[in-house]
Order: sequence, then structure tokens, then C-alpha cells
Amino acid sequence: MPPWYLATEGTWEELGLLIYQLARRQGLRLAKQVVCLADGAHPILKVLERWFPQALGLLDWYHLHEHLATVAPAPGRSRVARPLKGRLD
Repeated sequence: MPPWYLATEGTWEELGLLIYQLARRQGLRLAKQVVCLADGAHPILKVLERWFPQALGLLDWYHLHEHLATVAPAPGRSRVARPLKGRLD
């Protein structure tokens, strides 16, 4: 199945309606499960809650990593960046 693209200069709500209409044309009613991949932005989450309340929402890898890095730094690393000691060759 080829990818579909949507674009609008309208509101988030208008974009939500466009996405919902496209999903219906693609067989949303027949889906056993709906999965929505998003970046976690509040306006996008509101659209998903409104138009796809049954969907499983997933945070994309880039933004998941970004959010985790702010609350759980890698072992042995500080949350505060520090200058390198010495020189890397």
C-alpha cells in the first residue's frame, strides 16, 4: 500500500478530522487495533484522544530518548554537562 500524505494550514482540529477521514477510507472500521505514533506534543495528543480514543498511543523513538535523557541519565553520567578532562586522540 502506498503512503498517504496530509497537509493543511488549518487548526489541529481540522488536521485531526482529515486524518480521521483518511483512516476511514483506508479501513479504520475493519482494524482490530489502531496504533498512533506521535512525538508527544500536547496538540497532537488532544487530536488522538478526540478522533482515535480506542488507539494505542506510542511515543516515537527520538522523542522517547530525548525525554528519558532528561530524567534518567546514562549510568556514570551526570545530568550536567562537564568539560572533558584531558584530550581525545
